[in-house]
Amino acid sequence: MKALKNWLFPETALPTLLAIRPLAISMLEDMQVRPYVVPAVRIGDACKQAGVAWETFLQRMENLGIPARGSDWAHLPICRLLDFLTQEHRDFAETFIPAIKAGFASGEGRKDFLGTLHPLIKAWPAFSASLIEHMAAEEAFLFPKILRYAYCVKHHQVDPDFSDGSVKVFAAVHLMRGEEKQMVAISEFMEATAFSAFAGTMDAPAAGLFHLLETFQARLTEHSRMEREILYPLAEGLERRLYDIYINGGTDPRIANPELSPA
Repeated sequence: MKALKNWLFPETALPTLLAIRPLAISMLEDMQVRPYVVPAVRIGDACKQAGVAWETFLQRMENLGIPARGSDWAHLPICRLLDFLTQEHRDFAETFIPAIKAGFASGEGRKDFLGTLHPLIKAWPAFSASLIEHMAAEEAFLFPKILRYAYCVKHHQVDPDFSDGSVKVFAAVHLMRGEEKQMVAISEFMEATAFSAFAGTMDAPAAGLFHLLETFQARLTEHSRMEREILYPLAEGLERRLYDIYINGGTDPRIANPELSPA
């Protein structure tokens, strides 16, 4: 997770806050800050309007823990799932990908390194770049869109802004296909690496890289499953509810009970 001192300032805009820590929307609601009414407002100004000292806000952010792995996501506010997935992206981009790249680089020029893996080592930059692009697309459009939808289901006077596209279409066209390719690619990495392991061609550095790839594959596979089986269906359900609300002129009876609405 990014250190607060590296990105959180009074001049930071609300969308930046929510992109990095989606769970912070619960704090904003407690402060009675409406992030989608004037989204470009700076956090420092929002704190002043809410009567919250900047130091108090920083302390609350410091105490805003990351939701636990294995939580009952389907029965929690969706901002918690988005927060968890966003922090997973940070782990992939800032920990796993650089470590695997360094592991491959350590074997450069050694014919015995990981046996026949050299073609895969050459393919790693393209694979990792594709994964980073995929995560960036989710964080730029999908995650903020879902967070806004959940907020609008609770606060139906706020515009959900359907103008920039559908979550369902975006997930189907831009994400599901990309995730399938990434899962195939990482499986190929692991199969080839495992072949070298069973062939007894691994030295200690190569074995360490193999275990790192194993952990990465397990985390990435579970991350993808959570998005496909939990996040996307919840997001599509929110979108359908908002369509119904606006078609019916805001008369959806579920609005009367915020407990029925993911936040």
